[in-house]
Amino acid sequence: MKILHINNDNGIKELNGDIKNGKNVYLLIYMEGCMPCNMVRPEWQKLESAFAKNKNTLHKDTVIADVERENMSKLKLKHMPMGFPSIRMISDNVEDDYTNGRSAEAFVSWIDETAKKHSSQKKSKNSTRKQKPKKGNASKSKNSTKKSNVNKIKNGTNKSNAKKQKPKKGGKWSLKYKRSINCKHPKGFSQKQHCKYGRKKKH
Repeated sequence: MKILHINNDNGIKELNGDIKNGKNVYLLIYMEGCMPCNMVRPEWQKLESAFAKNKNTLHKDTVIADVERENMSKLKLKHMPMGFPSIRMISDNVEDDYTNGRSAEAFVSWIDETAKKHSSQKKSKNSTRKQKPKKGNASKSKNSTKKSNVNKIKNGTNKSNAKKQKPKKGGKWSLKYKRSINCKHPKGFSQKQHCKYGRKKKH
């Protein structure tokens, strides 16, 4: 948690940086000599001691600030206040005006509730971002699928070629083999058929 009492340009620059970085900024804009402002400012200043011993991580992005209206034109606000004092919360480019009780206890309750709400919203956004698939992984998956399909096609082609290249069983006998057959004692059905029908008869 950060407490800022802005009275110079350095404080303005720091607060604008916190707003830009999406911090939960609780801002009091007051006017010197304004009676309602004089009543609210002491209660707002009590927030520093109220949160001094608060080690809750819920408020690690919380900024409590007060600024006099002469310096508010230098702040990067979406809309300027119509009256004073003006109290608002600025977070993630959204500004919400506070219109409830003006005691320190009411301010503490408001800050705790809204900080808890915005913290859960940020966690939800971060978890959604993490769940999105990375483009690099998707392209790798596509490439591996393509390679797998190419390999399947290649393997299928090789198998079909292997089937085509298988030697056929049987075939014509060579002349040398035919002459080696002993027709007086033929071996097997093929040799018997050869001796009976295929051999040329000697005249």
